[in-house]
Amino acid sequence: MQITSEHIQEAAKNWSIEVTPAGAAKIERFSDCLEPGTAVNVTFLPGSDPMETVAVSQRLHNEGMKPVPHLAARSLRDVDQLETLLAAYTGCAGVNEVLVIGGGVDQPVGAFANSMQLLETGLIQSHGIQNVGVAGHPEGSPDIVEAEIAEALLEKNAIAKRDGINMYIETQFCFEAATVLGWERDVRQAGNSLPI
Repeated sequence: MQITSEHIQEAAKNWSIEVTPAGAAKIERFSDCLEPGTAVNVTFLPGSDPMETVAVSQRLHNEGMKPVPHLAARSLRDVDQLETLLAAYTGCAGVNEVLVIGGGVDQPVGAFANSMQLLETGLIQSHGIQNVGVAGHPEGSPDIVEAEIAEALLEKNAIAKRDGINMYIETQFCFEAATVLGWERDVRQAGNSLPI
């Protein structure tokens, strides 16, 4: 099959991009480099102030973008902090989509050790957030053993179905198509029905 410009345009539809709060500080106006409505993932890096993620999300919203803030379980103190963040995201930044991740820290800073615990609070749903991304790991994870990743993925499928969440899997960066395609085949065979 020959790849045409139409194929490329179709593949590029609905793409997203990611920004860190530090990176956002270097951008005068997002609208200078992004189309209105572009989905922009906003990182919540280990050791950072989560209110920086809120501020960037609000700025993106005000500039006509669609902020998708990360909720990093192991970097959150407790349910109260999660509640505060969700209220800020929805109230100040028009957020209706989040990416729920474990977060790359060795020891949790508070009550949450993994993304499943955030999902089980029901707070994301109670704040009216309609779309929830969860992590996919085509190349594995240094933080989690393969068996735990597989079990968590099936649990996320069950939560999405039980709670009627529009959940999808967002994978880590990977430059080997065979790795991603093989992983996608394996998780589907194991019972994953979430879009990737």
